[in-house]
Amino acid sequence: MNASVFHRVLFKLIGHEEQPRGNRRAVTIRAAGVKQFSEVRGGASYLSQKRSALHFGLGTQKKWESVEIRWPNGAVETAPERCR
Repeated sequence: MNASVFHRVLFKLIGHEEQPRGNRRAVTIRAAGVKQFSEVRGGASYLSQKRSALHFGLGTQKKWESVEIRWPNGAVETAPERCR
């Protein structure tokens, strides 16, 4: 398969002063009828640390259908159209 026909999107969620690395933020994305979920979690493992950017594969789709961002305080927002 030709890798250039596949698309992806990365989200780097920046928190406020109390949680500057965006810990416990969650993103749900829907593209091509498939729903995906990922969450930024703090902490590290032996000789490693979890990457803070969330990566979602879109397959051959160039755009997502919806994106929902859930913040630790319970607020929910959607990604604006201009981000597509």
